[in-house]
Amino acid sequence: MVLAPDGDQVAYVTPGSASAVTAMGWSTAGSAANASPQNPQPETVWVAPLDGSQPPRRIFELPTAGTSATPVDAEHVVDLAWAPDGSRLVVITRQAGPPVRSRVLLLNVLPADGDSPPGADELVLLPAELLPDSAVPDPTGRWLALVSHAAVAPGGNNLLNLCVLELRAGGTFRDVADVGSGAAVPAAAPVAWPPEGSDAADRLAFVGPAPAASSNGGGLFGIFGALRPAAPPSGLFMADLQASRLDDAQPRRLGTAINNFGPVWRSQTTLFGFARQDDGTLALHSIDPTSGAVHDLGVRLPAGTAQGITGLSARWDVRHGSALLLAHAPDGGSSGASAGGGPLQAWMAGSANPGDLLGSGLGRLALAVCIVAAVALVVPFGLASIGFGAILGAAGGLHAPSAAGSPGQLAPSQSVPAAGLQGVPVVVAPVQSVAATRAHGLIAGWADRDPLNQYARSNYRTDASWRTWRGADCSAAALDWLLGAYGQELSSLDEAIALVGPGTGISSRIGLLDARGPALARALDARGLAAREPRAGNGQLRPLGSIAELEAWLDQGPLLMDGARWFGEGHWFVGIGYDGSGIYIRDSSGWDTRYLSWSRLYGEVGFSGWVVGVAA
Repeated sequence: MVLAPDGDQVAYVTPGSASAVTAMGWSTAGSAANASPQNPQPETVWVAPLDGSQPPRRIFELPTAGTSATPVDAEHVVDLAWAPDGSRLVVITRQAGPPVRSRVLLLNVLPADGDSPPGADELVLLPAELLPDSAVPDPTGRWLALVSHAAVAPGGNNLLNLCVLELRAGGTFRDVADVGSGAAVPAAAPVAWPPEGSDAADRLAFVGPAPAASSNGGGLFGIFGALRPAAPPSGLFMADLQASRLDDAQPRRLGTAINNFGPVWRSQTTLFGFARQDDGTLALHSIDPTSGAVHDLGVRLPAGTAQGITGLSARWDVRHGSALLLAHAPDGGSSGASAGGGPLQAWMAGSANPGDLLGSGLGRLALAVCIVAAVALVVPFGLASIGFGAILGAAGGLHAPSAAGSPGQLAPSQSVPAAGLQGVPVVVAPVQSVAATRAHGLIAGWADRDPLNQYARSNYRTDASWRTWRGADCSAAALDWLLGAYGQELSSLDEAIALVGPGTGISSRIGLLDARGPALARALDARGLAAREPRAGNGQLRPLGSIAELEAWLDQGPLLMDGARWFGEGHWFVGIGYDGSGIYIRDSSGWDTRYLSWSRLYGEVGFSGWVVGVAA
């Protein structure tokens, strides 16, 4: 349940299409002691006025799962977030997989004509889990910051990434930065948007791992230290979301200070943040967003506050000059533990005089800890969307903060086979290959072209590019092969990666950023080839739903295809034809697999139905 910015209505989730059932599956009629769980049904999003003047309105319902799906396998809503003006609602869902994937949808909350719910735009299908309560919109409502968690990815395992999504259909999606390991999930998104009306509206401040300092230590103790590496210190960074050049889009570090957390914009020229001191106290710092210069404001939280916990973060109520410190207690095996740690704990911190914490006179004031003892707020995964406003309500009824405060791929460590090694016997020619070659613009003999190996150094311009992208660019390698089939040979995989869009369409950490493949379609369009993608009657992208439909699409030309489970991480490949038992493919993994039975395609490979091709 999340409160709208104007405080007049709430959005909430129920199973099924009845508004009188809570998200936990209990009827709201009668007491919980006498309630019984409801049958699992697709979840529905509702909005309702707090004064009861209107009945709840259904604004979105998840599609019904197939008959083979169990409640565990079904898609579930895990987070809701209001746009600052209250006219739109962001819905984040989790598809259990494997692999886990997340959808982000944008709903128009304003009443629609008739009884039908408002339309929903699917903005992205991310090949990773989005952490509940990590969605933070900027004050203008243009951008949404998110933290993703990839259990298995090309860049490593258990990765946390900061992403930014433009809140419009077809908007930009950007993988901004690595923000640490899933072993220490932040209790709140470690980001800060500039205040409303700022000249720097498209800048995002965030906390991430600081570059490791070189060590002069050695000897026996140095060896043991290397065997037990400590978690890297954190630093403060700034990302420019409007930058057009790749180099300018890279986040820059603000100064050299470490272990600041919970940043907030005090003004257009000042950031505030907390930092742990050597004596165990927490200090409030002022940070210059241009130079990174840090000034100690002389404000302290007592030693021992929020110690022995992980993911320490802060949510700010700028209007009232208060901060809610959030962290995960050590996981003692509690069934109600939050993802990434134990129960959520909270400390409310505020000045003795309202507004003084973020106002003047900081050097003369001591920080008052309103909640000294940790309040254990056990947040089940499925209800983590309760939001900051509800937590604040539990902690004392403060208002919610303003917005300003507030694939494919073998793992790098996995051995890669030499080119030409075949995972299954190679079939010389498809029984049913794509016909009418000239009509589709395909070159003569296109189906006989050898696969492109994404792990071969010769396919990259530099050693650095090869090391960076070889485990993550299967989608770019598939695109490269497809372009060659249409007579557009690329000079290297670097060119294909540039077409997909480093950081916006593809990431060296998690591969293709949107599993539906729109970045691949844009790349084809950029080369003068009209992309074809399956779409529903309302124009929304959709996956192919059957073998027969896949065959019909292959009859029109080769397809870029998403193998969501292949190699444990997902893998894009090219489908070139089919027979009665399976599909003929070209695969860039180095295993040179050229044929997949239908059972293997939909089983081990996990073909999701998402495809991209070239229109006739």
